[in-house]
Parts: sequence; C-alpha cells; structure tokens
Amino acid sequence: MIIIEIVHLLASIILIYVKSLIHLIFGKPRKDISGQVAVVTGAGHGLGRELALELSHKGAKVALLDINKPGVDKVDHEIKSTGGVSCSYQCDVTSQTDVQKVFNQIGDNLGPIDILINNAGITHCTPFMDLTPQQIRKTFEVNTLSHFWTISSVLPGMIARERGHIVAISSIAGLLGTPNVVEYCASKFAVNGLMTSLEKEIHANGANNNVHLTTICPLIMDTGMFKKPKTRFNSLLPICSPSDVAKTAIDSMLKNDSIITVPQSAMAIYRIEKIVPEEAAQKVQDWLDYGVGSHKSD
Repeated sequence: MIIIEIVHLLASIILIYVKSLIHLIFGKPRKDISGQVAVVTGAGHGLGRELALELSHKGAKVALLDINKPGVDKVDHEIKSTGGVSCSYQCDVTSQTDVQKVFNQIGDNLGPIDILINNAGITHCTPFMDLTPQQIRKTFEVNTLSHFWTISSVLPGMIARERGHIVAISSIAGLLGTPNVVEYCASKFAVNGLMTSLEKEIHANGANNNVHLTTICPLIMDTGMFKKPKTRFNSLLPICSPSDVAKTAIDSMLKNDSIITVPQSAMAIYRIEKIVPEEAAQKVQDWLDYGVGSHKSD
C-alpha cells in the first residue's frame, strides 16, 4: 500500500538525518586505501603532484599521468625516494586510444585500478569574444571529454570487483560563472553534470554502495594556471594553495563525500546565491570582486 511505502520512506529519511547528525558531531569514518592502485591525471605539477604525494602518504600505489613526461618522472622520483610505490606514464588524456593503452599498462604494472582522480585541466583566461574555436575545443577535450575516456576505462572493472572511487577535480567555476574564463567555466559545469548524473545512474543500477564518486570544487589556486587571480577578502574567498586543496580532496574521498568546495565555506556562498534574486547575487559578486584577469595583454 502507498501508506506503508510513505512510512518506510519517511523512516529512511529520518535515519539519514540521524546518521548525518552523528557524523556532524563525531566526524565521518575514513576508509583505508593502503595497497590500492590510484591514477592521477595531470600529475606532473601543481595540484596533480600534491594529490599524488598525498595518495602515496596514505599508502596507495600511484600511477602518474601527464603529457609532460619529465614532470611525472620527477614526481615519480619524489614518491620512490620516500619509499612509496609509483609509475609514471606520458599520456594524452584527450586521446581515447592513448588513455586505453596507458591504463592497460597500469594494470600490468601495478594491478587493477581502484581510484581514479581526473585532475588534468587547462584554461586560456581570455574574454569570450577573443577565444578561438581551437582554444574552446582544446579546453573541452582536456577538461571534460577526457573524463569520459578515463572513466569508461576503469568503471566496468570497479563495478565487477565491487570496489572503486572516481574523483573529479572540478572548480568553483563549475558552480558559479565568472568573466574571462567562460570556456573553462562551461567545461567545469559539464564535469559537475557528468559526475552528478553518473552517480545517479550507478545508483539506479545498484552498484554505488561500493563504487563512489566525489567532485571537488576548489576556489582559485596559485598553481600558475591563473596568472592574474584577484580577491578582495582573502579570509573569506582565499587564493588556495595546491597542498591544502589536495589534503582536503583526499580526505573527502576517504569519507566518500559526494561534492565539496575548498574551502568548504564557499558552498554556503553558492547555496545562498541560488536563493536570492539574481540581481542581488550579481551585486554581491561585484562587491566581493573575486575572479581572474585576462591573460590577453601578456
């Protein structure tokens, strides 16, 4: 009967709130990833390097992917010099063929992939009217389409083994638009949509009790990608360090969080913006003066 179904639904929701309250008070439990195989794209520098080092610190065997082979070789040496296990691979994540070939090599060298962190990303910091078709395509190929190639390479195995975690390094730009990075924002909005809908699809197929997805949305980072970051209130909307973002990202993965911002206080700003009048939200954005300047004059 529909009444019994409603009672069961309400009871389930109440239990979820109780569980959330317990986690709020005592914190979420963290899972152990020691010995698991983790892949990090864009691992040759910046946030990718920090993510790889943090994973190794947690005991994972790390596969380092980047189109810049000297960069990942250097990170590989760093990890091995501290007793960690890693392998480095040159990989063009925009090529489905290259991704599949490298992921097969990882399976042969390290074993089945348990964790995938899609971190590779680019932007041009160029006003929309000055973007070329080639720049727009390249941004989407690296920032968005590559997720499809990497995820399709690992997801079937994760579901079959009933274990796995996929992490997307998105951006606050995937939640809130900003000038001078329109193509970047659009690519990150697409990543958020991919992760949200894929999580629902996995849930519908009954696999997401064991295969988890996490989307990380940091504020602007001082990695060099954005040459002209700006913030009026650094304590409220800071320019983040890659190290801090990596630690938060890995900790969120260990807790099986679904989506977070870095810092997590930025999520409150995002949610407030969605419930106030659009004109008011724009006034607040203008007042905060947070974003990036164009690289056009460089």
